[in-house]
Amino acid sequence: MMVECWRNVDPISVVGGAVYIEDCTGDGCEVPEWVDSSGNKVDRVNWFMDSHRVKNPAYFWKMIIRAPEGKPEEHIAFWMPNHESAKASAIDDYVVSVNQLEANLAK
Repeated sequence: MMVECWRNVDPISVVGGAVYIEDCTGDGCEVPEWVDSSGNKVDRVNWFMDSHRVKNPAYFWKMIIRAPEGKPEEHIAFWMPNHESAKASAIDDYVVSVNQLEANLAK
């Protein structure tokens, strides 16, 4: 909705992508949503390997850049887990600073 509203006023750019991790079986798993009801880590990385031969991304990210004429650019960034708990109604929970997005992508 935000993009549709902004693009009628100023030029915008939208960039985004998927973030993959190697596996989620050891201590390196940093996807807190990938835990079952008993608190055990669930490896969702390989969910689609048998059926589709593709890895499952752990996160998705997006950044929207608004460039009002004669004014500084405005940015909003999102970092969202690839999990059914990530809902549009909770979009505010996934807003991060551009610095935080860059740090997450550098890991």
